[in-house]
Amino acid sequence: MRVLALCDYYDESGVGGAEIAAREIYTRLARDYSVEVTVVGGLPKRQWKLSPGSIEGGVQRLSVPGHDLTRLLGAQMMVAPSLGKAALAEARTLLPDLVHINGLHFQSAGVGIRLSQMLAVPVVSTAHLAEVAAMPGPTSLAATAFDRVWAGRAARLSNRVVAVSKPVSDHLVRLGVDPARIDIAHNGVDRSRFRPALAKACSAELRAVIVGRLTPNKGAAHALEAVAAARASGRDVRLVVVGDGPLEARLRRRAAEPGLAGAVTFVGRVANVAPWLADADVALRPSYTEGLPLAVIEALACGTPVVCSAVPGNLELVRHGSNGLVVPIGDASALSHALVNLYDNRRALERMSAEAVRTAEPFSWTSSAETHLAAFESALSLQKLPRQKMMAA
Repeated sequence: MRVLALCDYYDESGVGGAEIAAREIYTRLARDYSVEVTVVGGLPKRQWKLSPGSIEGGVQRLSVPGHDLTRLLGAQMMVAPSLGKAALAEARTLLPDLVHINGLHFQSAGVGIRLSQMLAVPVVSTAHLAEVAAMPGPTSLAATAFDRVWAGRAARLSNRVVAVSKPVSDHLVRLGVDPARIDIAHNGVDRSRFRPALAKACSAELRAVIVGRLTPNKGAAHALEAVAAARASGRDVRLVVVGDGPLEARLRRRAAEPGLAGAVTFVGRVANVAPWLADADVALRPSYTEGLPLAVIEALACGTPVVCSAVPGNLELVRHGSNGLVVPIGDASALSHALVNLYDNRRALERMSAEAVRTAEPFSWTSSAETHLAAFESALSLQKLPRQKMMAA
């Protein structure tokens, strides 16, 4: 089977959950099932100059330069003017049996749909996000409109759609996708890398970590305010921020102010987040929207309880009082109270740590890859259109 995959922000060092999931799945499809995968997508110009293409784990990647609009829009978005042309040129060489779209909320989704129509081959999409209406400020209106028009159309035109969680599947149905065409493939975790620390350092302080892109929808600003409030109450709570993004400068300024100065460490974008998650006492995920957050699964596998917002994607993983704590969306005060609670009750934290490891056990990249392969095979078996000549660019 030859698959032409569309995935923006895909490169060797990517730390975004959707891109990591794609890499894990494509690598297994190539290694274990002899699927020939070529990934085409946009990369911000600065990254593209460093790595326009490669072959990794049997998967070939071709990237084109894009204009990253994340800082302007407050949500991750990129426009790569040459993406469609590059994808069609690659398709002429590969002659794919199928097009796969990884993520419905990027330009590549539209390119993938158009390409499948031109090639008369089936298309399968993987959806990583559920409801976006809770996102902060004007971003909510723009994201909701984009979701219903762009992402919804791409999902409805796909032969099959893979959802990373039940909340994502439910959201797809609300967008008009036939439930019979939806498969659920939970994100996985590499438990050889993400596992409890052999000897976690004992400390009087409570060490929190937040992992992810520093964009408004991930709630990092709330994490800083929660830590500041917890410290003001006399608790020595400290925070490590792993990731980068358009909010980084603003968050660094806030972290330098009285009440937080010296309590927040920024480590930037790292290739391996496992040591940071395993070393922490608690992981924070105060996000506004999720599908099935990879950083939460990874934290749980490390035995690190999670304090998260009550969005459906988080609630698929975190059970309040069992393997973490759940707080209302956008509520920094409730997040602070949760940190104080854990600071004052270390026995509860230890109990949650053991349950966290058990929660992560069912999540497997092999299972996710197998579900994707089954979706690909199903789409191919139902394809009725004859193979046509490729249209000119």
